[in-house]
Amino acid sequence: MGAEFNQMSKDLEGQLYEDLLFDYNKIPRPVKNSSDILTVDVGASLIRIIDVDEKNQVLTTNLWLEMKWFDSKLVWDPIKYGGLLTLHIPSDLIWTPDLVLYNK
Repeated sequence: MGAEFNQMSKDLEGQLYEDLLFDYNKIPRPVKNSSDILTVDVGASLIRIIDVDEKNQVLTTNLWLEMKWFDSKLVWDPIKYGGLLTLHIPSDLIWTPDLVLYNK
């Protein structure tokens, strides 16, 4: 029974993946109307200070960046997919915001 359930879950996950990405265009912002605002929350966590070069005023670090937004094209009814609430999709297959970090 466990193996059958696991296979059914994988089949539903695969179907959802296909249904969401079949006609997905990752170029335009994921909004219903082009005039809609898309809010992107950005967070940064300092992981490690690698080097401090006081003479040249250079700080080298490792950061963990996190961006969150709502993609209206990646919404589904969990009931139709066996209660599946999450799906992991590689970021290169969906719209992602351009992020430029600069120092002032």
